[in-house]
Amino acid sequence: GSVAYVDPDLITTDSSHSSTARETGFRDALLTRDGMCPFTSVSPGLCDAAHLLAHAKGNEYIRLMTSMRTKGQLVIEEIDDPRNGLLVDVGIHGRMGGGVLGFLPTPIRSLKSNDIHEGAEPDAYRLTIHAFLENSHSRRCFNHGQAANLRSPLPDNWPPEVIFTTLYASAALKTWGKEDFKARLADITRKDYYPNGLQDKSARDVEKKIRREERMKRKQQERREPDGQDMIVALWSIFHDKAMERAKETAESKSKQHSTDKVTSWLNGP
Repeated sequence: GSVAYVDPDLITTDSSHSSTARETGFRDALLTRDGMCPFTSVSPGLCDAAHLLAHAKGNEYIRLMTSMRTKGQLVIEEIDDPRNGLLVDVGIHGRMGGGVLGFLPTPIRSLKSNDIHEGAEPDAYRLTIHAFLENSHSRRCFNHGQAANLRSPLPDNWPPEVIFTTLYASAALKTWGKEDFKARLADITRKDYYPNGLQDKSARDVEKKIRREERMKRKQQERREPDGQDMIVALWSIFHDKAMERAKETAESKSKQHSTDKVTSWLNGP
């Protein structure tokens, strides 16, 4: 059968058929499924709803990619499908752009989970962060080797292997692939993955803009109306401040009158 090659442009380019609007239900679906970041366990308020394949790639791209790489056995129709996302803390999400991070699911083919971590059960599902950086200190800062804390069994809408492995392979190709090989591969794959051509804009720039807009919306939503306790504190502060101001004015008035009486007494003499 035909070979579904890795897309060398997955991380670096948009498709001309990118989605124009983000589904508001995407974050809600990830909040319901994940609850918190599976890697760092930070609270939802410090998490982003991260697309694994960039939102800017669009619906047609994810449909074509999943169809070709699974030979039609699994087709994801929409880029905002929760199977294309993870709820991760903002630090991890910020590092996902540009192919710096990949997520390696195991066991997979000949690779067992204990090949990644010695203490892991060989056939137990594990999702591990891989930082594609040369410096070991930088890799640690980027959560390299961190495993997700997952419940079992996995939810039905958990990202499938094809999403994780496609992203991982593209990041590996970007990091270690020779430029001439990537160029030849792009010539082969673009007609399959980008039937309507490519855009010049960077998917990473689009994702950053969307993340900024999402955070601003969340901050606005988190601004709550004052409750009863807030009102009591506010009223106490107002009346307390006014009482203190009146007491200060009274004390100043008495002090001034006392000084006036003393001066008058001195002027009048004994």
